[in-house]
Amino acid sequence: MTTQEALKKATEVGYHIHSADSTTTDNGSSCMVGVQETLLDPIFWFALGWALGWNEKKCLGYDQWWREPWHRFLDFLADGKTPEDFFETLE
Repeated sequence: MTTQEALKKATEVGYHIHSADSTTTDNGSSCMVGVQETLLDPIFWFALGWALGWNEKKCLGYDQWWREPWHRFLDFLADGKTPEDFFETLE
């Protein structure tokens, strides 16, 4: 999965991507500032998880099923990897 595909999946279940200045590109996606903010938004992770069926799986150690993938994403960033690196690991 690409970052753009992840963003699309989250919006398909109702997540709205906010941009800092409300501008969009020709294809309707938000500006990069909005995308960066989105990837740090827990509501985005909830929406993405809902779209991917994470709510039907149990993530041990977390009361909220969407937190485990979100924390893994943050770990990827802390290790110097890119958001694209993380989303490539998702099905």
